[in-house]
Amino acid sequence: GLAPSATNLVLLLSHVGRVSVGLEGLSVLELGCGTGLAGLAAACRGAHVMLTDADEHALRVTRLNVLANAAVGAAVAVRTLLWGEALPGGLDYVLAADVVYDPTRFAALAATLASSETRTTIVIGYHPRQPAAEAAFFSMVAAQFTVVRQQYNDHMAIILLTKRAG
Repeated sequence: GLAPSATNLVLLLSHVGRVSVGLEGLSVLELGCGTGLAGLAAACRGAHVMLTDADEHALRVTRLNVLANAAVGAAVAVRTLLWGEALPGGLDYVLAADVVYDPTRFAALAATLASSETRTTIVIGYHPRQPAAEAAFFSMVAAQFTVVRQQYNDHMAIILLTKRAG
C-alpha cells in the first residue's frame, strides 16, 4: 500500500495550495521518494519536480509512475541522490516522507538537508516510531534550521524546516 506519510504530505500540499499561491512554477524535490507519490502530487499542482532516491529499484518504480502520469511527466525528473550528497540549488520545497527512521543514517540525512538554501522550505512527514531517536534528529538539525511542528500525533508528524540565515 501507499506510505501513510506520503499520503499525508499530499494532503498537506492540497491544503497549502488552497491557502497560499499554490505550487505553480515552483521547484520541488522529493527526497527518498519511494514511489514518488508526494512529488507527483506537487507536479499535478504545477510544480517542476525532481524525484530522488538512493534505491535503484525504487527509482525504476518511480519512473513507471511518472510514465503512468504522462500529463505531468514533462515537469518531473528522476535521479539518484544519496544522503550525504548536496541538494541542487534553486529549490522552493523539499518533500520527505518517512525519512526519519534509521538513526545510523541521521548524520547523512542532516548533511543533505544542511546543503539547502535559506529560501527552501523542507517538509518532513513521518509516522512516529522512535520518539527519542526522532527528537535527537530534530535537535541535530535545530542548530541550522528553525523547526516547526505543523502536526504531531501518534499516527503522523509533519515538520517544517527553514534554514537560518548565516
